[in-house]
Amino acid sequence: MATAFLALLPFSLTAQSIRFITWNVKSFECTDDSGNGSGFPITEHVNLIKTTGADVIVMNEFESFTSRMTSEKMADLGRELGMFTYFIESYVKNEGWYGNVILSKYPIVSYASQLHPYENETPGKTQGNNGDYRVKYGEDQRSVGYADILVNGKTVRIVCTHLDHVGNTQVLQNQVKSCVELASLDKPVYPTIVAGDMNTGGTSAAMTQFNELGDYVTVNRSGIQGYANLDHIYTFPKGKWTASEARYYNQGKLSDHSIIAATLTLND
Repeated sequence: MATAFLALLPFSLTAQSIRFITWNVKSFECTDDSGNGSGFPITEHVNLIKTTGADVIVMNEFESFTSRMTSEKMADLGRELGMFTYFIESYVKNEGWYGNVILSKYPIVSYASQLHPYENETPGKTQGNNGDYRVKYGEDQRSVGYADILVNGKTVRIVCTHLDHVGNTQVLQNQVKSCVELASLDKPVYPTIVAGDMNTGGTSAAMTQFNELGDYVTVNRSGIQGYANLDHIYTFPKGKWTASEARYYNQGKLSDHSIIAATLTLND
């Protein structure tokens, strides 16, 4: 009972620093397609993640247990990294799922997710918008989810999302609003970290609400590979966290995005 009580107690006790990473893994396809036809192995992904010292990980473009994947990749990662896991579904794909994942070495005590606002020109379809629908709603269904984790007696909320890559600024703003509503970012229940592939600059107009309510973690992106200038970390509420050791890890062939990492420390 004591643990359950502590999990519901906001802004209490003392939490250690969290080594946090966000990574768009491109469904483990590898940029050179070397994973295709061989079960999409994750060993190299796991080895790279271990070099970051990550305590908490959020991942985008995560495909799991589809017919071509042959196994539940989230469970595979959790086992190899010794982490608790939570899958955030965007849509069903080949009898499996496509979406986002949160992994944490700390216990997950609660969680929730929702789909971002979306309509397809073909009712019931979740991918492949064209024309006006593509501009107004984006290309495919996107989602957001959070996992509340218990870090040395303090509850911390981890939010993961993947925003659209072809919709206009209003599409992204609507998806950011969806994140704010689900995770109560305007009045955080717990100290919160939001991250993922935002498909825009970290301080762009589309990210205004995140920047007004929280703090943007700045990373030196000089020399970065791939599209990781689109992957970002924010902390909430303003002034609650201090970021240090913010950097990227080049991913080589493993994805078209590099890992973005930071050590995040609560200011008590």
